[in-house]
Amino acid sequence: MARVIGLFKLRGSIDDVTFRQTQDGIIAGMKPGPTRERVLSHENFALTRRNAEEFQLAIKDAQLLRHALGEVLDGRTGSSMNGRMNGLFYKAARRDETNDLGFRRAAQGHIDLLTGFNFNKQLSLEYALPVPLVRSLDVGTGACKVEVPSFIARKRKGFPAEATHFRLVSTMVVVDFGRRKYEQAIGRSELLPLRKKTPGTIGFEHKLEVANGQVAVQVLGMDFYKVVDGHEVLVKGSAIRVLEAVQSLESSVQSKGIEAETQGGNEEMLRNETRIEDELHELQELVSEDTTQGVEETDMDQGDNLELEDSEWALRVCYCILSEMPVIFEDNLL
Repeated sequence: MARVIGLFKLRGSIDDVTFRQTQDGIIAGMKPGPTRERVLSHENFALTRRNAEEFQLAIKDAQLLRHALGEVLDGRTGSSMNGRMNGLFYKAARRDETNDLGFRRAAQGHIDLLTGFNFNKQLSLEYALPVPLVRSLDVGTGACKVEVPSFIARKRKGFPAEATHFRLVSTMVVVDFGRRKYEQAIGRSELLPLRKKTPGTIGFEHKLEVANGQVAVQVLGMDFYKVVDGHEVLVKGSAIRVLEAVQSLESSVQSKGIEAETQGGNEEMLRNETRIEDELHELQELVSEDTTQGVEETDMDQGDNLELEDSEWALRVCYCILSEMPVIFEDNLL
């Protein structure tokens, strides 16, 4: 390892030589690790390349969603938002059980991980807007709705200092990550002053067609403004949150129908079992009474004598008859 002694303090790399600062001064050495060409071509790094391709797909999908939201995000988010969203898309893609490694997509994974994502790390929507929201997103009908009850927009820590007014913005986007296309619907409230109660419930409704495989995302934001010479000026520092993200799948609708059908069958079975248990309980009480009174025998249809003292066997026979099961007497069916 060479040590640099001279007038120039070098840091970084020149060709294959890397300069780095240590406690002993600036050290020069060869670049460690494999070369770029080796990583891109050698078979030992095939898994590395597939992971890199998958991460690149996640970044492209996250970028497409940001483009779909468009002007809703323009100048309203922090610098770390891109990285946080890219990481979340990659996490969702890793849960894709349909595609192979290197081709997994967030849309086929757990896209619902986006639910609750705050675009502004410094100011979350639940803090800026601490009121219970009434919302719904139905991918079957394509209807999206959110209602914000009346509240006092008190100025909180984290609000832009120069802000005097605010506006609520509701957005619904439908994204087709496979075809790289999207649709957008935006609704905005009136410009409202801070520190005053809103005149009433603020509601938004959107409706977009959501085809099978597409992803619907519902977003609500709170933009801040200042009024200068009668003109509203947007102030950086909006609170924007993904209320829900869901993928439209026909299979999920079918599975819900099957689940409901199975649940109905289970309820019918439970009712039958309850009926049988009730009738057996009544028979058990009758058998106990007759045994106490000393009843000795009872004639059966088959001509056999069944002792009522053997109440356990009698109850077993009754259970089989009520539940429509065959009764076995010493390997013979009744």
